[in-house]
Amino acid sequence: DLKLNLSVPDMDAPLFVALWPNWTAPKTRDWVIKNIPQGRFRGSELSFAANLGAAKGPPKLYDVEGNVEVREAHLKWSENADMMKNVDADLHWNKDEFTARFLTGNVRDVFLQRGQVVIAPVLARVAKDAHVSLTAKGDVGNALDLARQVGLSKYGGFDFNKIEADGEIEFSLEAKLPLAQKAVLAQCIETFDATVSNGIFRNLPNIKNIENAKLVMNIAKANSQIAGTAVVYGSPGEFSLDIDRTTGHVDLVAQAVSSESLAEAVAQMSGIDIAGVIGGKISYSGDLFFDEGRIDLTADLRGTSINIPKIG
Repeated sequence: DLKLNLSVPDMDAPLFVALWPNWTAPKTRDWVIKNIPQGRFRGSELSFAANLGAAKGPPKLYDVEGNVEVREAHLKWSENADMMKNVDADLHWNKDEFTARFLTGNVRDVFLQRGQVVIAPVLARVAKDAHVSLTAKGDVGNALDLARQVGLSKYGGFDFNKIEADGEIEFSLEAKLPLAQKAVLAQCIETFDATVSNGIFRNLPNIKNIENAKLVMNIAKANSQIAGTAVVYGSPGEFSLDIDRTTGHVDLVAQAVSSESLAEAVAQMSGIDIAGVIGGKISYSGDLFFDEGRIDLTADLRGTSINIPKIG
């Protein structure tokens, strides 16, 4: 039987990993070598116990306890994603649970406010998940780039590879990643909540630019809601979008004040010669791709002129 205690006041991360016995947790060791290329391990206190009497195979690790402070590290947090830099994290490990609490870190202009990764049970040889939760804020465009990097490409009629965005975002998410197989992070998100301010979105389906958007989003496995205010076709308005993700059904309600730019947009979409100002309310209930559904329109035509050539 082997029991070993390690005390590391300060050590370079790659050196610390190189000194760690490979047989204790080879997959964890390889992951750290690959995904934490630089940083400092400080204030580390670790102990583990192993049975050396196994007839075949490596010694069996049966107990782990310890705390590790990771400082100024670079972290490859997802395959094909930009490296997270300036990472400070506190790690706690026992035989039942591994917990990593992230204190700081950033990917370009998206800054981590707090985060946590929990893996349990640690030593049992069973299928297990990494439970991830984090809160961050930063530039909407950079956040959208990160979403594409972790596998978000299309959702219904929205092609995220074409959409461009600016503004500020603050968001939180929870995800459950299976460790026994490769997983796309975007497909493993359980809940995603976000607020967007001063948002500008371009290349949306069936719409020109959305500007000055103030949005509140709640996206979950079964149902998603997005609501807020924005300027569309130059007209300020408000809207709410509800998506039933189990059936693919969408309910959209939007209302805009009267404006010349909205009258021009309606004229272009309808082919009717419309001038002046137009406003009103529109609702859509149908499929996620906006191909089939019911549209109800209430138009405010005060100040609107409509030319029908046959009757002048």
